[in-house]
Amino acid sequence: MRQLLRLVAAAVIFISACREEDPATLKIIGGRPTAEAYPWFVQILDGNSAHQGYCGGTLIAERFVLTAAHCIEPQYVQTMFVTLGMADGMNLNLNHPIKVEGAIVHPEYKPTGEDPGQNDIALLYIADYSHVNFERPVAPLRVHRGPEAIESLTSVARVIGLGNTSSLGWLYDGIIREVDLPILDLARCAEKYRGVGLSQICAGNIENGGIDSCQGDSGGPLMFKDKDDLWSLAGIVSYGEGCAQKGAPGVYTRVDSFTSWIDRSMRSLAMPVSEVLKKEDLLRILATRCVSQFGYLPVSRTSGGGDSRQTVFAMDLESLDLVPAKLIPNGVEMERCNVSIDGHNIEAKWIREEKGTEDSDIKISVLINANGQLWLVEDPSLIYQQDRLTCHTAMGAAVLADQWNYTTVQFKEVFYDLGSVVADPEDGQTTWGCAVGDASLEIFEHKGPEGLHLAARIYHKNIGTVTVALNRADQEVAVESKLEWSTTDHGTLSILNYSDHDIFTWSLVCSNPFVLTMATGRTYDSKPQGTGSGFQVLLDSFESELGIIRSGAKTTMMIKRTDGEKIPVSGCIINDAVQVEINVNS
Repeated sequence: MRQLLRLVAAAVIFISACREEDPATLKIIGGRPTAEAYPWFVQILDGNSAHQGYCGGTLIAERFVLTAAHCIEPQYVQTMFVTLGMADGMNLNLNHPIKVEGAIVHPEYKPTGEDPGQNDIALLYIADYSHVNFERPVAPLRVHRGPEAIESLTSVARVIGLGNTSSLGWLYDGIIREVDLPILDLARCAEKYRGVGLSQICAGNIENGGIDSCQGDSGGPLMFKDKDDLWSLAGIVSYGEGCAQKGAPGVYTRVDSFTSWIDRSMRSLAMPVSEVLKKEDLLRILATRCVSQFGYLPVSRTSGGGDSRQTVFAMDLESLDLVPAKLIPNGVEMERCNVSIDGHNIEAKWIREEKGTEDSDIKISVLINANGQLWLVEDPSLIYQQDRLTCHTAMGAAVLADQWNYTTVQFKEVFYDLGSVVADPEDGQTTWGCAVGDASLEIFEHKGPEGLHLAARIYHKNIGTVTVALNRADQEVAVESKLEWSTTDHGTLSILNYSDHDIFTWSLVCSNPFVLTMATGRTYDSKPQGTGSGFQVLLDSFESELGIIRSGAKTTMMIKRTDGEKIPVSGCIINDAVQVEINVNS
């Protein structure tokens, strides 16, 4: 899950052009391996990189996949694939990936605001897969359409996914998992998430936590069994604060609030084009099949010294209009989209002309060649999306990134949120920064009650002029681990969780084979993790309380090598996130 964890990641995407899931852009917490096949379960993956999926989805009809809007970055749709009928989640790129041919994101979805999950829904149209032999049968899941609300039909719903199994770091094993979640009253959920509304469902163990969806499960199905004992789709994994924490349930998009939109979008994506192409056909193709290329339109300016500003706009798909092309636009080709559909060959080119130094001096045109006939979209309406101001300073690059009115600063490769207002820098105080166009950024050292801190004076059209402290945006759970090795053949491993989050499920990987002995006396022998990748002990919170490291708690255990060596184990790491500090007592 999910979305709140995505806010800073959104800025990361913007700054580095990476996906959240590469991280990510990440599984069911407190769940069990799936007891049945779930033939509608879908994984979305990026054909350019990861072999693992970064989001889930649900097959709701032949060639149609329902997922979360926050899983769809328009500039990446051209590289998106889905996998169906999978037995597990390892090496998904070997499991007959199916190309995504078109996508529609709900037009009123906004990733920020009081509730970033409103209208968090998208529909994918995928290539024909009737000829593919999948590992398991493939069949769509029925969408719950009401009129009864899910709360009146059941008190429990099930979520499945291939995301993170831990609330710390990265723990992925390729096993599809499921967990049953209590459905919560929206009023109670609103005590945690102010903006939650009637188009959403809340589910989870609000008193104790421990069960939830997590990063990488986004877009996947929340299901329930109806009166005929058949599964129906109730919701889409959307967002939440952390994973499986007390008082922080998961929020899901309620699909029965969007059935009319789903039906309209399916018709738009699958509707055949006319034998003789009409303007309406071309506009529909541009808005659904070419959204990958034309979702975002970067406009860059560069000032002296290599400082730069990139303003990014999105195309307003609702306002497009076409006219026969009389003159070919003369400018820089930004992107192109090629579509072959119903016997028609269509090529669209996005062309940018610059006639001055201001953003308003840029003219954008879309030239479409449809079966040899040229059409033109002149000066389409553009919607402001985001800014990136980069200052090259003696102390390293400083970056001001604005993502849909969410602003963050990166300095010396560290991310900062905007904190409380502070005084402007004094005369002669060292600052680093730049101004490009109508945006500026200055970073300086601010003296506060607890010593020197970084602060920034910023001018940006979304926030005006402000001088604020910079608060380091550390996203990892604060965990410390030490191994004190005695002069004999064993050591004492301690894990201290001094954050306010419980850690559910953890894995210890070391370079050498070892055995863990818990305070209860229970032992765990390590197993090879893979060729040359070390030895692992996995403590699953679903199977045992030993898999939970509580907030503020210290867990201690004995560790011993099993290869006959008396020297300490080496290269130990927890959840691929926390390095174990090893001390040898002489």
